[in-house]
Amino acid sequence: MRFLSLLLLLFGLAACNLDLPSADNPSFSSLEYFYLAQEKHNHGKFDTAYVLYTAAIEAIPEEAEFYYERGRLLYDMDRYKEALADYAQAIKLDESQAKYYHAQAVIYAEEEQFDLALPALRKAVEISPENESLHSLLGDIHLQQGDTLGALDDYQAFLRLQPQRPDFRDKLANIYYSLGNMKRARKEAELALRMDDKNANYYYTYALILSELGEDALALDGCRKALELDPTQRDFYYLAAVMALNMGENAEACDYLQKAAEAGDEDAAELQAEYCAQNS
Repeated sequence: MRFLSLLLLLFGLAACNLDLPSADNPSFSSLEYFYLAQEKHNHGKFDTAYVLYTAAIEAIPEEAEFYYERGRLLYDMDRYKEALADYAQAIKLDESQAKYYHAQAVIYAEEEQFDLALPALRKAVEISPENESLHSLLGDIHLQQGDTLGALDDYQAFLRLQPQRPDFRDKLANIYYSLGNMKRARKEAELALRMDDKNANYYYTYALILSELGEDALALDGCRKALELDPTQRDFYYLAAVMALNMGENAEACDYLQKAAEAGDEDAAELQAEYCAQNS
């Protein structure tokens, strides 16, 4: 059986137009197969890389890293079931590598198998608690599952490692907003804007929080800024319209309602028909 596998590998290498062992170069070592496989993988030559990774594994079947790298290749080839099998074998050979569990979790999360993704991620975090990307993915999964407090803990852990990330400040702001903690939500939203004042979504988050705090003038300014940066979002127009109405800026409000309605916002269309027709 092993002889047959070797013949298949040699045939695959020949089909990929690779130099085969010769009198001058009697054989490739497993590492030569492995490094060449990585090179082919990086250049998008997936079929060739697969043959080479498999050759490396045939040469040294107890090397966990070979399975992990072939798993990464299989992931890039959308062969997720096979990738998971390689990651599982890598873990069986070496349980100390967080990246093996992380790789598993990514596939499970993409397939919405969160009951499998979470244990893999927790194991990865246990091994490598300083890896911020693990906390990020863990937070995203908790948020998708509706575990807001779990997501909050994960994003806070991320920010302890990477405090200058406005996108995660914005995530915290939205979580605090959903929890009704407007004071903390406002603080995080303001931090996000200090770090990046060119992001329309951050202004929208800030405006949403201010609207809940009854600070309509500041909320309207935030909406205006968001619309300057991104005039395509109907949610921005709707919130701006409501704030403008509260401020007595009727013409401006009706303009926003019209644009939101044109973008398909049914609530805006109803409000426009009810209010703007009477005040035109």
